[in-house]
This record gives sequence, structure tokens and C-alpha cells, in this order.
Amino acid sequence: MLALTNNMVSNGSMLSAVIAHISHYYNANVEAGQELADWMAATFCPQTIYVLLNEVLSNPALLAQVAARSYHHGNGFLKVVLAAENGWKLRLHVWFPNTPCEENIHDHRWSFASTVLCGHLLSETFVDDRQGDITGCEFLYHAKQQQTSSHKQWQGDFCLRSLGQQFRGVGESYFLPTSVLHRICDYPNKSLVATMMCSAPTQQGHTRLLVSDDRQGIDPNVEQSPLSSHELACLLGQFLCAYGSTMWPKAA
Repeated sequence: MLALTNNMVSNGSMLSAVIAHISHYYNANVEAGQELADWMAATFCPQTIYVLLNEVLSNPALLAQVAARSYHHGNGFLKVVLAAENGWKLRLHVWFPNTPCEENIHDHRWSFASTVLCGHLLSETFVDDRQGDITGCEFLYHAKQQQTSSHKQWQGDFCLRSLGQQFRGVGESYFLPTSVLHRICDYPNKSLVATMMCSAPTQQGHTRLLVSDDRQGIDPNVEQSPLSSHELACLLGQFLCAYGSTMWPKAA
């Protein structure tokens, strides 16, 4: 997969070109992998992010479509679904400054590839282990369906073992297979953090959501309230201002 350039999309939409490239990838692949992650790291530079988001902001119909599938996630970040095609989704995740980014441990119904746009992302992965020292209560999260709202169902207790933490900065990318237990962790002096993530089509029907005993203060909230066009426009404008000052700080 070749990285997009402004010249390659000079006669059309950047978002359409991105959708075409990702669709081509998933026509040949079932899961997200390192090839997709590398392409995202090469493609989603600051110039591309500005073109993409201003394309959304300047098109009222597109802005309304994106807003209807975007919301403030219960894990503390702004989730903006820029594209949703044939089961895969391209998502901008934003943690604004001074916003906690501590998550409950969870897996996903799909694999995904992600790249860090700004700030640093601290994450941790886990495996089930009866002798593990991480314990707590497990829920099953059921995604929203046509006839039912998203909801969680208590399953019992769990024991896990940590596989370690990973600290990733701007331009770094990675992929995570389906069903890998993980969480995003908070850290001191955190400024603006943003990632671009692409999830593969769903491979299973539910998600594991685990509330560890040392994180009892984190409510596993699964409610989803879509944003209005006005709310999304304000939030994207706020992000672009903060993103610009992060990526191109003024000379002292």
C-alpha cells in the first residue's frame, strides 16, 4: 500500500481516496495487520489530517453523517468515525489535555491498526492466568443492534497476568488481533493525545470488559450518545487548534 499524497488526490476527495485504499486492503485481507498500520503511519501526517477534517467541516451533509456515528466514549476519549464501509471503520480518537485516559481492561470483536498522531500513548496487554495477580469482575459488552441498545452483562470474577506496557509516540504504529486483552493507561503531564485507528470487520458477537480491583473507580459505561453536527464541528475545531500548536509550535 502506497502512502497518499496531496498530488494523488488533487482532483478529488482526500476522504474518498483514503476509503478506496482501505477498501482495497480489506478486499485482500480479513484482519488488520502491520501492512495497514505502516500505511496509516505514512499517510496520516499533519497535512493529511488537516485536509481530511476540513473536508468534513466544509461539507454539512458529510459532517452530519460523521456526527451521527461519533460520540464521547466511556473510556474518556472523543471517538470520531470518519468512515464506515463494508464492516470496517476509520476512527479518530482524541484525548484532550487534562482528560484522564485510563481504561478498563477489554478486548475487541475485531482486529485493528492504529498510528499515533500527537502526544504519547501508554498501553498494556494481558492474558488469562489463574495464578495472575490482577483480579476483578468481568462483564460481556454487547454492541448496539437494530432492536437493542448497547449493554453489559456480569460474568463473574477473573485473574490476569500483565504482558507489559508499551509507550508509543508520534508516527509509531501497531496492530492488535481480535480478542487481545488490553487497556490504555494514564501517565503524568499528559498533553493532547490523538490516534487514527482502523478496525476490521467484526469477527465475534461480544466484547470482554474487565474491571480490575485496583480500578474500581472506573465505571464501565457503555452508553452511546451521538454528537450533533454543531457539537462535532466545535470539537474538531478545538482539536485542530490544539493539534496545530502541538505539531507546529510557534518559535520562541
